[in-house]
Amino acid sequence: MDKNTLFLLFCKYVTVKDTDTHIQIYYNSDLITSHQKSEKVFNYKLDHAKEILKSDVLKSKSDKEIEAFIEKNLKSLDIFLDQ
Repeated sequence: MDKNTLFLLFCKYVTVKDTDTHIQIYYNSDLITSHQKSEKVFNYKLDHAKEILKSDVLKSKSDKEIEAFIEKNLKSLDIFLDQ
């Protein structure tokens, strides 16, 4: 990914800026979020995954159930990618 990449995300175009320490996501010129980079392949925020799943796929589940689902699946992904 180059330093300023345009992505279509949830039917909105966003700009992703890749700095040495963070990934910054902008909609128009407004900063939506910033993720601190890690050594992992995926840099994510649990709250973002929770809001996405809560609004659609797991809308009938409680917050606690959604958090358990996210934690289980993201940890599994991290373990898989570390192999």
